[in-house]
Amino acid sequence: MDITGLSIALLTPIAITLLTLKFTLKKIYNNSSNTYNNCHIVNYNGNNKKETLDDVQYIINKNFDNNVQQLVSIAREEVNKRAMELQMDLIKQVSEFSEKRFVKFIELFKTPAYQYSLIEAQKTYAIYGDANKKNILLDLLLKKTEEKNETLTDIGINIAIETIKKLTKKQIDLMSLFYVVYWSFSENSTEEDFKDFALKVIKPFLNVVPINANNAKHLEELNLLQFNINKFSSPYQVLITNHKLQNISIDNLKHLMSSWDEEFKKLDILENTQGFKITQIAEAICRSNVSAMTSIDLPIRIDE
Repeated sequence: MDITGLSIALLTPIAITLLTLKFTLKKIYNNSSNTYNNCHIVNYNGNNKKETLDDVQYIINKNFDNNVQQLVSIAREEVNKRAMELQMDLIKQVSEFSEKRFVKFIELFKTPAYQYSLIEAQKTYAIYGDANKKNILLDLLLKKTEEKNETLTDIGINIAIETIKKLTKKQIDLMSLFYVVYWSFSENSTEEDFKDFALKVIKPFLNVVPINANNAKHLEELNLLQFNINKFSSPYQVLITNHKLQNISIDNLKHLMSSWDEEFKKLDILENTQGFKITQIAEAICRSNVSAMTSIDLPIRIDE
């Protein structure tokens, strides 16, 4: 089948409807593996939000159609369905942006950098169809709208989006478990607050225990985890310190957490874990994974 025939076969009724929208396309970016079609979007004046989002949807569809021949090994209908699903989820969330952030999104969307990341996210979800990955990718795409182009954070998010396709859900959750235990973002100080944190944020990632050595090795090879010869501190001691828990010992915390849920006994396996650190790209993925799993919005910040 030639490219024209393939493109027609991939168009869904929604895409066909979008094709009737009138505007001028201008090709602004072209390389060996990705072709982008951008348009001159009508300047957003605060009154045509839906019309502007219709233009955005058209461009996303057109860009994906131009690159989807790389995905011919996947059932055509399923590829298009997944790509459309991610697209519609993105549009829905963008439609709820504040006026200021919406204007920023439109300006960012016009850039090749954002469209490249969007195409990579669509390809990853179209190939694997993993709902958790889709939510992480969406979170990363939305967090890009909070950044200026070519900051370290923006570049880090771009790399994170490209890295997701190289990881299984269990590998992402393994990094996330290490992150929520050893690099906790919370400073709760009461027992009740910590209990809420442990049940909501730590427990969802205990599914990775026992830890598969090959998963850890793969993360190391991708430079997401960097191991060293030192042993890590007890996870319970780290939690006591990071959450500023008062007048509680390691043994008491172990007993307390297991009384909340026996799943927390799995933390014992980290008692003698080989020391490591999480790289900045891994942290970006972990924070988006935590956001996707818990609905806690964690900003991504990579220091300049």
